[in-house]
Amino acid sequence: MDRLISGIAASPGFAVGETHLLERGNLTVEERALEPDEVPAEIERFELSLDLARTEIKDLQNRIAHSMGEEGIGIFGVHLMILQDPMVVEETIKEVRESQINSATVFNAIMTRLRDMLSHAEDEYMAQRAIDIEDVRRRVLGHLVPGGRLFLKQLQRPVVVIARELTPSETAHLDPEKVLAFVTEAGGRTSHAAIMARSLGVPAVVGVSGIRKLARTGMLIAVDGTSGQIALNPDERTIKYFESQKAIFAELEREFLKLKNLPAVTLDGREVELSANVELPGEMDNVIKYGACGIGLLRTEYLYLDRQELPAEEEQYADYREIVEMAAPDSVIIRTFDLGGDKIPVGSETPHERNPFLGWRAIRVSLAEPELFHVQLRAILRASVHGRVKLLFPMISGIEELRQSKEALTRARESLREEGVPFDEDIPVGIMMEVPSACAMADDLALEADFLSLGTNDLIQYSLAVDRGNPQVAYLYQELHPAILRQVKSVIDAGHRHGRWVGMCGEMAANPLATMILIGMGLDEFSMSPETLPEIKKIIRSCTHAEAKACADEALQAKTTRGVTRVARHYMKGKLGDLVTEMLDPNGDMDPDRPPADDEEKQKNA
Repeated sequence: MDRLISGIAASPGFAVGETHLLERGNLTVEERALEPDEVPAEIERFELSLDLARTEIKDLQNRIAHSMGEEGIGIFGVHLMILQDPMVVEETIKEVRESQINSATVFNAIMTRLRDMLSHAEDEYMAQRAIDIEDVRRRVLGHLVPGGRLFLKQLQRPVVVIARELTPSETAHLDPEKVLAFVTEAGGRTSHAAIMARSLGVPAVVGVSGIRKLARTGMLIAVDGTSGQIALNPDERTIKYFESQKAIFAELEREFLKLKNLPAVTLDGREVELSANVELPGEMDNVIKYGACGIGLLRTEYLYLDRQELPAEEEQYADYREIVEMAAPDSVIIRTFDLGGDKIPVGSETPHERNPFLGWRAIRVSLAEPELFHVQLRAILRASVHGRVKLLFPMISGIEELRQSKEALTRARESLREEGVPFDEDIPVGIMMEVPSACAMADDLALEADFLSLGTNDLIQYSLAVDRGNPQVAYLYQELHPAILRQVKSVIDAGHRHGRWVGMCGEMAANPLATMILIGMGLDEFSMSPETLPEIKKIIRSCTHAEAKACADEALQAKTTRGVTRVARHYMKGKLGDLVTEMLDPNGDMDPDRPPADDEEKQKNA
C-alpha cells in the first residue's frame, strides 16, 4: 500500500528501487592526559593527521574532477580551507600545549563546537555548512583514533540510499551506477551533498523527518526529486506513474539544455531577467552552465565565519573581484553581510539572544559595527571597477536604516576618493524587502533606493509567524499564501510607480507554481540556484504575458493557499510538457493529475 511522504526537492529526477539504510559506526574519542615530554610528539602526530587528510581530499578532488567538474573540486576546496584555518589548527596545538590533553580530544571539541554553532544558524545556507565541518572532523579523527577509519560499505546492486544525512565525502564515494537516488532526514537544497547530487544527476529528497524509522533495507520506494515526494511500498499503478514521469523528465532535461543561451522571454515578447544566487567563486561554473544572466544575490557571510579575526579589506576585495570579473559583462548584486546573533563570527563579542531570528542581525550588526561595515563597503566599491556591481542592504525595516546605510556608503566613497582609489561613482544601491514593515513602506523606500529585491524566505516567516525549521509548524510556511502574494504585488507596484526595477532572490523565485503568477504581477528579475534556472526559463518561454497576467489576477483573488495552488496548476498545464511538477499541493491534497487510488480507503491513506 502506498505511503506518500513529503520532503525537500534537492536534486530533480525520478527513481524506483529498493532501499538501503546507511548506518555509520561511532567514533569514540577518549581523553588522555599527556606527560610534558609527550606533548611535542602529540603535536607532531596531529600535524601528520592533517597532512594525511589534505592528501586524501586532494586525491578525492582528482577522482571526481571528471564526474563533477569544478563544482565538486570547489566543495572539497572548502574542506582544505578548514584544515588551514588558524582557529582549527593553531587553537588545537595551543590547547594541547597548555592543557596537556591528547590532540584528538582537543580537536574533536573545537570542531564539535564549530559544527553546533553553524547547525543552529537561522540561515539555511549557513546551517548546511555544519556538515562540512563534520566531514573534516571525521576525516582527521580517522587518523588520530584507533579504529577510526570508517568507510561506507560497498553497494552490491542499484539502490535508493536512506540516511540521516550525507557528508560530501560520503556522497563522492557513492557509485552513481549503484545509487538510483538518495533520501535523507536532514539537509537542505544548499547542502553540498545536494549540490553534488545535482552534478551527478542523482535524484535526491532531503529533510524527510523519520524516514529511517519508516523504511527498512530492501523495501521498495519511489522517489521524485523534482517535487520532493516519495512513496513507500508503491503499488503497480504508482510505479508505472513514476516510471512514466522519469521518461518525460529525461526528455525535458534534454530540452532544457537547448534553452541555455536563449532569453527568458514570453511568447508575446515580455522579457525578464534570470539570475543566480551564489556564495563562492567555485559556483560560477554552474552559473555559466545553466545560462544565468549574472548574479542576483552574492552572499558574503562565508567570509566572516569560522575565524577569530574578521577578514581584511584586501581579502574581501580579492574575492568580490574574482566573481565580478567571472560574471562580466553581466551584473553582480553583492549583499552586505547578513549575520546575526545566532551566527556571528567566532571571536566577536555578542550577548546570547533568546530569539536571534528577531534580534541583532544583518544591517543592525553593520550599523552597530561601523568599522566592520566600512571595511566591507570599501572592498565592494573597489571591486565595482572590474565589472557591473550593485550593492544590496539586507533586512531594512524602515527609512532610518536605509539612510544610515547610505551615509556609511558615502563615508566609504569619500575615504577612497581621498586615497585616489577608483570605484564606480554610480553604483546602484538596493534593499532587501524581507520585513513586513518595509513592504508597508515600499513607496517611501523606493524613492530612496535604486532597486528592490524581495527576500521571500524571511518575509514569509515574519509575515506568517512561522519558523520553517520547526517541524511542528513548518507546514504553515506557504509561499503561495494569499497574504504573501498580496505583499509581493504591493512591493512590485510601488517599485514600478517610482521607476525602480524589482527582483526576487528568495526560494519562491524558483517555485514553478509561482512563476506565471510573478510574471503576471510584473516581477522584473528572478534569482535562484543556477540548477533551477532551466525549468523556470522553460515556463516563461511557454506562456504569454497576457496569460500570466490573467493567472496573477485570479490568484490574487483567492482566499486560501489551496485556492492559489489550483489557479497556478490550471495555468501551468502543458507548460512543462506532460511532467507533473507536484504530486501534492502545499496542504497535502492529492494532485488532481495523479492517477487516482483504486479505492477510497487507499486514497484516504495516501
